[in-house]
Amino acid sequence: MGDQKDYLSAKTDKHDVGVGLGMVGADMIGVGMIVPVKAFAHAKQRLAPQLSQSERADLARSMATHVISVAAPFEVFVVCDDDEVARWAKGLGTEVLMCTGAGLNPAVAQGVEHLRHLGFRQAIVAHGDLPFASGFTQFIDDERCVGIAPDRWENGTNVLSVPTDCSFEFKYGPGSFHRHIQETDRLGLPAKIYRDSALAFDVDLPRDLIDPPGPQDAGSPNMLELAELNQDHPRYFPN
Repeated sequence: MGDQKDYLSAKTDKHDVGVGLGMVGADMIGVGMIVPVKAFAHAKQRLAPQLSQSERADLARSMATHVISVAAPFEVFVVCDDDEVARWAKGLGTEVLMCTGAGLNPAVAQGVEHLRHLGFRQAIVAHGDLPFASGFTQFIDDERCVGIAPDRWENGTNVLSVPTDCSFEFKYGPGSFHRHIQETDRLGLPAKIYRDSALAFDVDLPRDLIDPPGPQDAGSPNMLELAELNQDHPRYFPN
């Protein structure tokens, strides 16, 4: 872990560190969005046994619906390997890319390649468990830059934007934030790091349901969902 910190510190002169303000007025033509979604029946298993299978499925569906609802103005492509998820995504008006049995990294790579064939110059990949997300236009880029929004531990990668023609090798999993930065070096592409608290918060572990960090929007359907789960299961989520 110390090596990773040293690596990042040595690279701060090369990698532009941003706060997610973005270029809202930029040309959005040619930018598509990919949301990989795991089968709801198997989602968020690290929340078991604190939540039942149906509760985990409902929570995963609710958060993914929220991410898609704030994805405008981008065209959204849901990457999945599950028929139920495909029906749900089509019901929301998104495109569906079925990647049966591929695993997350190959599935995202297939999604980006599909966007390239459709003529998209840039792909924004956002996970479906970001209850505080309010939009992704800050990732629009006209300079062939890789945008990375890490989780709050700066371990995982919650949002990643790449040029569709750069043969980016996706490395999701533990430590993906650091590995994705290294991948930009391999490709010789500049990286912009978005340390955005709204995008840094994802829901993976029971502690994420107990005390989700700000910013908090009391009117957010997903935050109400989290609050209800907390209230309904006090023995699992003590104050």
